[in-house]
This record gives sequence, structure tokens and C-alpha cells, in this order.
Amino acid sequence: MKNKFLLVIIFIILLYACEYKKDNMKSKNVDLKELRDIPQQSWDTLSNKKIYFGHQSVGYDIVDGITDIMQALPYIKLNVKDTKEPSNFETPIFAHSGVGGNKYPLLKCEDFKVNIENGIGEKVDIAFFKYCWADIQKDTDVEKILQAYVETITYLETKYPNVQFIYVTVPLQVPQSPLSLKGIIKRFLGYKYLGQEQENIKRNSFNEFLREKCKGKILFDLEKIESTYSNGERYIIKRKNFKYISLIPEYTNDGGHPNELGRKIIAKELLKLLISNMGNRATPD
Repeated sequence: MKNKFLLVIIFIILLYACEYKKDNMKSKNVDLKELRDIPQQSWDTLSNKKIYFGHQSVGYDIVDGITDIMQALPYIKLNVKDTKEPSNFETPIFAHSGVGGNKYPLLKCEDFKVNIENGIGEKVDIAFFKYCWADIQKDTDVEKILQAYVETITYLETKYPNVQFIYVTVPLQVPQSPLSLKGIIKRFLGYKYLGQEQENIKRNSFNEFLREKCKGKILFDLEKIESTYSNGERYIIKRKNFKYISLIPEYTNDGGHPNELGRKIIAKELLKLLISNMGNRATPD
């Protein structure tokens, strides 16, 4: 018995020593050519818009990514400001602020709705908010929070037909590696899921449902962006009986929040979406 236990310990140590980090990245740099190819007139038009983005921590990282890009491409001149005060929307602005709190998705819906109805809705051109990966855990009722998210935006679309509302998929996390010490021990003990696997599966489901619900609407597919390499390959983790989409490890330093590389990649795609849809606002009947 003692020898068997010793063999198991040696096996775990050997596997842990062989842990590696697969790197599918073709480049660590973010290619901004697509942004450079956009005419200056389009950037000037975007800079004259009034935009409001409600979020929590990942959102701050995305805004930092926009700031990074503006430093690299100084002819992109957005008035980025952390505010939800209606008085700040008298002139063009890319406003953003926290809404609700992480792990309280319904509060985020209510807070965003309140901010829009408190005066922003009469002034803003584009508005959107997002859930965080922290809002979807293994015991989350995905259908309930999806319904709340869609109903919140649908209600505001009806009340403010001149505002362009954007839907946003939920971000992901990096799961625990099966070759990490914790992963090996959990597998040995018979755990089906490693850390963040069950949560990511639920986030994948939320995002699939959201894509179905908002067909014909403008969608910022954050999940797809942060799970796609520069060569177009998706980061899909396959286990024996299931598979799921994950955040690419190279895009984060802590397993959940975008690092400098990740935030620039996300910000680049957000700017492209805003440019391509900034003239698609609904018109009143």
C-alpha cells in the first residue's frame, strides 16, 4: 500500500514538472492595420458621438485598451471619461461607469436602466452594458439572467428609439490546467470538472442563447474575440465527454481580466464595431 501511494506521488510530481503552456500565438503584438485603414472622416464622426458603456472590472480593462490604441494612433480622439452624470453628455463623449456589482447581474440590469432613464437616454447616441464572468457561476440560473438582460435592453430600445443599443456576450475565464498540480490531484480524486470549467460551460450557454435572442440586433461578441487567436483558430478545450470555449491564456495574467495584449485586441474589435454601426440608429415612427 505504501509503495502504491509513493508511486502515485512520484507520478504527480513528474506530471507537474512537465507542465507546459501551449502558445498558439502567431504574434504577441496587436495588428492595428484595420484601424489605420479606416478613413479619418469615420474617426471624426465617431469622436462626435455620445456613447455610454456600463460595466465592472473587465470593462475598465477594455476602456484601458481603447486608451492604449489612442496612444498608438493619436488621430483617434475619443473623449473617454468615467461618468454617468447626464450633464456630461452635452458634448461628445465616450462615457463609462460601473453598474451594479459583480455576482449581482440583476442589479447591473437595474442600475443600467436607472442611468439611462436618469437623463442619459435623452442625450446619448450609443449605449451598452455587459455582464462579467463573475456573474455566471456553476449554480447560476442562466435563463433567468439572460431574460433580465434582454428585457432590459428591449425595454430601453422601445423607450429610446433614437439610441443605438448594443448587446454584449459574457467574457470567460481560463480553466485550471489538467497538468497543474491541483488539476492532477482533482482528476485523481475523480472530479469531472476542474476550476472554471463548469462556469465556462454555463457562460458558453448564456452566449449561445443571447446570440439567438438578439438576431438582427447589434452584438459585440466579447466571448468570440477573447477566445480567438490571431490566426482565426478558436481556443476550445476538449475533455473526454465534453468540450467548451475558453479565454485564451495569453490574453490574461490572472485567468479572467484582459492583460495589455488582451485588452487591446478587445478594444480594437469594439472600435471596429462602433465605426461600422454608428449610422445604424433606429428612427422614430
